[in-house]
Amino acid sequence: ICPFLVDADHLDRVRKIYVDENGKTKATEDLRQGASEPSSGASYAVNSALNLSVAESLLLGCRPIIVEGPSDQHYLTAIKSLLIGGKEISPGRELVFPPSGGTKTIRSIASILLGRDERLPKVLLDADTMGAKMKMELSTSLYADQKEDLLSA
Repeated sequence: ICPFLVDADHLDRVRKIYVDENGKTKATEDLRQGASEPSSGASYAVNSALNLSVAESLLLGCRPIIVEGPSDQHYLTAIKSLLIGGKEISPGRELVFPPSGGTKTIRSIASILLGRDERLPKVLLDADTMGAKMKMELSTSLYADQKEDLLSA
């Protein structure tokens, strides 16, 4: 994935195109040139590419289990650490719990993470009304062939 057509492996090739104070189009390697805000324009695109590159590298070799929110992520990570520390479990791959930010974005997150193993990641949904509704929706669409990977708690 290369957001904004910026390749994080070749940042030396990135150029910023901007219009100077005289109305002329300029190209520069300085991503802060021609902008009053250092985080605007091309520098924002480069930061996004770098963040995505870092996030992808952290997920390599991991087993993602999508959860609804950050609190789910923190609790499950703590429980996982305790179980591993107590030698109760010994996962072959690192378990990570990326939060989706609610049920509305689970489909998008699952589709993004699909590329890792060519299999959709497991999803852990809350057992509330919204979680049950999303589980039903996913089981008849994106997860039709992987219903066993939709979990509720």
